[in-house]
Amino acid sequence: MKITKLRFYRTGEIVRDLGVVYFFNILQEMERYFDKKYDVTLTDNFLEFTCDDYLEVCQYIINVKVFENFMKGVKSELEKKKISEEFFQNTTIDNFEEMIDSLDKLNISEKEKLKNSFKSKYIPYIRNSPKYGANSQSEENFHRNFNELVRLVFELNGKELKEQTQILDKYKSNGDICCICHSVYTTEFDITHKSEQKKREVSKYNYMFMGAENSTFNNYGNSQSSVCFVCEFFNLMFLLYFSLTQPRTICYVDSLKNIDFFNLKINNLMKLYNDQGFYKKLSQYNAKSIHLYSIKSDPNKGLILKMEQVLKYDEYIKQIELYHIINQLFISSDTSVNISELKRLIISRNYKSLKDVIISVVLYFERKEGRRTLNVSRTVSNIRLLLQVLKIEYGEEGKNLAKDYKTFFEAGIKLGSKIQNEAKNTLGFKLIQLLKVDNREGIIKLLYHYFIVNNIPIPVYFSKGILDVEDSTELTYNVGVFLEGLFINQKEEERK
Repeated sequence: MKITKLRFYRTGEIVRDLGVVYFFNILQEMERYFDKKYDVTLTDNFLEFTCDDYLEVCQYIINVKVFENFMKGVKSELEKKKISEEFFQNTTIDNFEEMIDSLDKLNISEKEKLKNSFKSKYIPYIRNSPKYGANSQSEENFHRNFNELVRLVFELNGKELKEQTQILDKYKSNGDICCICHSVYTTEFDITHKSEQKKREVSKYNYMFMGAENSTFNNYGNSQSSVCFVCEFFNLMFLLYFSLTQPRTICYVDSLKNIDFFNLKINNLMKLYNDQGFYKKLSQYNAKSIHLYSIKSDPNKGLILKMEQVLKYDEYIKQIELYHIINQLFISSDTSVNISELKRLIISRNYKSLKDVIISVVLYFERKEGRRTLNVSRTVSNIRLLLQVLKIEYGEEGKNLAKDYKTFFEAGIKLGSKIQNEAKNTLGFKLIQLLKVDNREGIIKLLYHYFIVNNIPIPVYFSKGILDVEDSTELTYNVGVFLEGLFINQKEEERK
């Protein structure tokens, strides 16, 4: 059978589409493994690749991905033995038994147990499947069934319904269309390694959420609904993806490219929020909303996805930017606030409390010779981070926050050049306390006192930027800019 080009479309169904995306990643791995080009392309709406031998797909998935999943269990079992990481990196499906025999930390019984388990490598989460699990009675039967499934996936691709009937002749197309992809016929009989035909049942062994065989549970609300062999294959890809990556959260968006990108990142949030190149990469994507799911295993229903949250795309970027800022914040060791607490406020979208907490820790103190001393460099850095948070909180209007930046920054510089460092620290502390309770009159009285005592003219519009601003965000921004100017000279002196 000569295959030139295959194309699989996005359906809007989370399991199948994630399976398509993971298969895309598998094909990329195959290019390196076989040193062969498959011309793999993933767009918003379809996956496309070329392959002239479906058995290459079967071979790679069974010998590499299923074995990789098996080795996860082995690694967990040997964890207490403190086996070196090098052992796992060098162990393949071809040398597994030899590598196990080389482990001096295992006794004969332990080695035999592992070598016996090596004979039972199946698709995860469907161990009782009569096709791809232990109920197939042997790995050989599992491989035979899986090879047949992949063959059908390849042959059915791009075929009109009339042509599909001929391809599915052995399994008797019943005239119903798949309830997942709505483009491929379902069948009366199922794939089996046995000589007699087996009736195809609606169950989790064909697709997630379908429940056990002969069960009345069916998430699609129609007892006659059925799944085609193509969607069954992508369901297996999803199960491999989940088992090998163990994501705590699954993202679904309206594009295969976006699904690949977001799920790749969501598995490692800390890397995501600290990756300087992330924003440039993110600008290529334009998803309107992001659906977040948690996932758990159920003995009857298989893996269950639960919708946790629908994030607007802009909201998601906002959270990412805030995470990035929080990771740069300096927090004094003698405060009760920690980074994890701030991140929880971001996740819950409690941005007002986030702002209030950052204000309370913006001054960075450290112990020197038994005294509590202000670290000006870290304080100025915290002030600038606070200003960024305020701009993000304001959204598009954040651009207007800086309209009085020059007035407040220069006022801070002028006063900072007139007073001693200890007086600056005291003033900064008092301003923060007044800011916490939104005491605008107190702020004006305090600053006017310092201006008059040090013979500094009251800046034009200064009082307006304190007393007449509409909300506390703009007030905080203006006071923050003033503090930045106040401490900037002291920071330069510290460097000297």
